[in-house]
Amino acid sequence: MTEYDFYKHILDTFGAIALTLAITGVIGYKFIGSYLKSKLDERVTRLEHDFQEALAHINSYHAISKATLEKAFQKKIEVYEQLLEKVNNRSRFINENPIHDEPDSEEQHLSYFLSVIRIIENNRLYITSDLASKHEAWYQAARQYIKASNDSEHEAWQQSYGTDEDRAAAYYAGLPDMLTMMEQTKTEFECLLKCIDQDIRQIRYSLEQPMKAESEQLNRSEG
Repeated sequence: MTEYDFYKHILDTFGAIALTLAITGVIGYKFIGSYLKSKLDERVTRLEHDFQEALAHINSYHAISKATLEKAFQKKIEVYEQLLEKVNNRSRFINENPIHDEPDSEEQHLSYFLSVIRIIENNRLYITSDLASKHEAWYQAARQYIKASNDSEHEAWQQSYGTDEDRAAAYYAGLPDMLTMMEQTKTEFECLLKCIDQDIRQIRYSLEQPMKAESEQLNRSEG
């Protein structure tokens, strides 16, 4: 049935009023359909635009993240290089220096001990979570002695005239507590050193794998 036949059938059967209503309904239906289609097209266009913006943002984020991660990994390598140097210096002093077990060498031992701790504390962002946890365990064991040392040093300094000699005297006033700290936290410090060694092994593995893969690829291409 054509549209004309449809309208004629309405007119013959129901009259002019029904025909008017039918025509109005059809026109309204077509108008609403056209309006909804327009809105749908507009919505689809907006969604496509939003998707392209989101995709561009993701690509930009990944580019930034990659550069940031590469920079962070390079910084991490530098931090562990510093730790390795301090740990090796301490090991050489203990194993090779003839005075390492003499009472006068305690201050030198403390210096090596604290040099490792300072690197960790100054680079918390770049150390592993395991090393951060080991450092926290050490600090919980050490803080009472560090506080006692600081209190003794502060008290000595408050009673001084602020000269260089007084500064040295204040340092030596707090030294016994620091030496006690080093002795009482040996276990925690050794756990910390083991963790540093494990972390360095993992970094070495991360560096070796790409070089190994590249070497294997080169060998295959030459073969």
